[in-house]
Amino acid sequence: MNTRIFALDFGDYIVEDKGILRTVHLPKTLRIKYPPIVGDLVVLDASQTQIIEVLPRRTYLHRPRIANLDHVFLVNSLVEPVFSFNLLMMFMSFAAYYELTTTVVFTKLDKASLEDYPVEIAYLNSLHVDTLTFDKYQGVDVQPFIDRIKGNVVAFAGQTGVGKSSIINALNPNFQREIGSYSQALGRGKHETKEVRMIPFSSGYLVDTPGFSSLVLPMLKSELAHLFPGFKAYIGQCKFANCLHLEEPGCKIKEDVNKGSIPLLVYETYQKLLDTCKEKKEYV
Repeated sequence: MNTRIFALDFGDYIVEDKGILRTVHLPKTLRIKYPPIVGDLVVLDASQTQIIEVLPRRTYLHRPRIANLDHVFLVNSLVEPVFSFNLLMMFMSFAAYYELTTTVVFTKLDKASLEDYPVEIAYLNSLHVDTLTFDKYQGVDVQPFIDRIKGNVVAFAGQTGVGKSSIINALNPNFQREIGSYSQALGRGKHETKEVRMIPFSSGYLVDTPGFSSLVLPMLKSELAHLFPGFKAYIGQCKFANCLHLEEPGCKIKEDVNKGSIPLLVYETYQKLLDTCKEKKEYV
C-alpha cells in the first residue's frame, strides 16, 4: 500500500493512512538513493510493517527536511521579534527557488500596525502578494487559512516566536501544540517546536517546523537575480543575460531604482541577500 511518512521516531518511521498511525521500518537491505524523510510517499509491504519503495519527490527541502511540500505560510510578527523585511524577502526567494506557492502572514497586530512599514507593504502590494493577518487576542476568521490548506501539504515558516503554533492551534485547538513564548531577555523565542511533524487537516497536512533562524539561501547569485521578489518580470530586459543588477551597464533594475520605481530599501535588501549566495556550485 502507498502511504505518507508523518514523522520520524528514533530511526523508525510513523506513517499515516486515513487517520491511522503506525510505526514502520526501513530494511537495511533496501537500496535507495536517499533516506526517507517527513512528507515522503512510500510503499509498504503486505504486512504494512516495512517500507519497500520510496516514491519520487515533487519537491525536497534540505532545511527543514520536508518532501512534497506544496505551500508555505510565511509568518512574520510586527514586534517581538520585530518585523524583518530582509528575512521576508529571503523566505520568498527561498520559496521561489523550490517553486512553492506562498502566503505572507502578519501577526501581533495588537502591538504594532502595518502602517508602520509603508514602503515594505506597498512593495508587497505592488507584487500582488497573497497576504493574511492573524491576532490571537481577537476573533480571527481562520477560513482563509483553511482554504489554502485544503488538499495540500502546507508548512508554517518564520522565526521562532512569531506565532506559527498559535495559528495551528486556532485552526483546531485539539492539536494542542505548545506555544513558543517570546523571551525578551534572550531576544528570541523559546524554541518549543523541536521536530518536523505533519498534522492531517482539511484533506491535506500541516507541517509545523522548528524555527528558520538558520535559513541559508541555496541558490547561486545568478539565480537570485531572477528569483528575488519582483525581479522575475525583468528577465530579458537588462543588456546582459547574466546581469546581477550591480554595476553592469544597461541594467534595467538599476535604472528603475534610480527612477524610484523600485524602492531603494528593496534594492539594498537584494544586495544583502546576494552577498550570502555563492558564485558557482560546489562539487564534492
